[in-house]
Order: sequence, then structure tokens, then C-alpha cells
Amino acid sequence: MNWTRNVNAFSVFVIATTVAFFSPALAQGTGMTAAPAVPASGGHATFKVVAENDKVTVQDVVAHPGDTVPMAKRPMRVQYIIAGGTAERTYEDGTKETVNDEAGQVKILNIARAYSMKVIGTKTIHQIIVTLK
Repeated sequence: MNWTRNVNAFSVFVIATTVAFFSPALAQGTGMTAAPAVPASGGHATFKVVAENDKVTVQDVVAHPGDTVPMAKRPMRVQYIIAGGTAERTYEDGTKETVNDEAGQVKILNIARAYSMKVIGTKTIHQIIVTLK
């Protein structure tokens, strides 16, 4: 059942985010650090680390229409979609896949193939990504 999967995915997101914010490792500092981000004016999505410890990284990601994300193999992660939109994934072999995300969706992703991404819709995509280390 799709509803059950979304509730389970959201539960994983909440647990991972809770670990990120309340872990003893964060007590040593502020826990809030900015990651090097590609400027939005360069046509690339921006990734900002908003919390990190030895178990997880939490990123705030914003991609405007036309923005791209470079080719890379990404680790298992949980995405919470704040503002949805349409993007196109391009895999190393040249195959393409259209992805339509809606606000409020929670996804657990573990794509084994490297891909790049481009926002092809007219809406800005905003999401929180929790990556396990």
C-alpha cells in the first residue's frame, strides 16, 4: 500500500533528522555548518549542509528551473520534498527518466547508477535530503 510506504518513509526521515539534531556529537559545536555550494547564478542547484554528525548529513537543496546537478553516484538517502517540480535524470549510458515530485512527498532512494539531473519544469524544487554515512 502506497500510503503505508509513505508513512514508513516519513518515519525514517523523522528518525534520521532527530539523530542529526540531537546526537551528542553535535554538542561539541553548533552543529550548523555551511557546505561549499555552487552559486545559483551558475545554473546549478545549491546544496547547503544544515546539520551533520558522524552518522548523518542533512542538506537543504534548492534547484530553480534550468538548474543542473552534475553526474555522480549518490548514496542511500531520504528526501523530503518541500516544494515539488519536474526534473530529468540522465544516466551514464544516456538513458533519461522524468521525475515529478510533489510537496510533502518522502522518498527513500538508493539508486545504484550514477546520474545527472536538470530541472525541466517551471517550478523551483526545494527539498531536505538526509544521507546516512
